[in-house]
Parts: sequence; C-alpha cells; structure tokens
Amino acid sequence: MTAIRKMLIVQISDLHVGSQFLQDKFDQLVDEVNQLHPDVIVVTGDLTNEGLMQEYEKCTTLLKKFNTKKIIAISGNHDYRNTGYLLFKKFFPFEAINELNDDVVLVTLGTARPDRNEGEVGYRQNLWLERTM
Repeated sequence: MTAIRKMLIVQISDLHVGSQFLQDKFDQLVDEVNQLHPDVIVVTGDLTNEGLMQEYEKCTTLLKKFNTKKIIAISGNHDYRNTGYLLFKKFFPFEAINELNDDVVLVTLGTARPDRNEGEVGYRQNLWLERTM
C-alpha cells in the first residue's frame, strides 16, 4: 500500500509593502505559515501598496523568509499603480497554468488593471478560459 501525501497550499494576500506595511504582523505571518511547512504559497494580490520599484524590491526580499518550494504571485490593483504592472512582471514572472504535481494544477487569473481600483475578467481572458477548460 502506498501512502498518499497531500499537498498543502497556503494563500495569503494584501501585504501592501510600502506605507501600509506592518512588519510585526508580517513576521507573525511568516512564523505561522512556516510552521505549516507548505508546498506552495499563493499570494493573491496587493503585494505592494503603490507599485513602486522600492516596494517590489523589499517585497521580494520579504517573501524569501517563507520556507516553501514555490511561491506563486498574482497581481492586485495596488501592484498595478504607477506603472507597477510593468514591474510586477519583472519581479514576479508568472504562468497562468501551474502544474504543481501529477494531480494538482493551479490556474490563476489576474483581474487588476493599471491605475484602476476595480478589476475585471476581460474578453481575452474569457477566450483563454474557454480554450483551456
């Protein structure tokens, strides 16, 4: 009999690295998440507060504190501010389809738009979903 190992995925969001960032809360988050020994951490938006270069640089350093095999980042509306959408792709290159193991595939779909608070699933994303599913 073969033992089945479950995959542990942790989802976090809204770090807001920048003027709204809370270092003590982040340190607590790192401790709690690392105790779980996740296989994957998915960060679902607003990694930065204003989408600025120094925020992205600090964020990449901070995320290295997590002990995990893989981090998948999805942009939020704050990440796309001030041309941050260009920086997001540089600092957090991503694939829409993430094959995590033989049994688990994570599909990500970002809805952020540059300098807009509201997100949307656009026409091209809907076409992609139809072809993919």
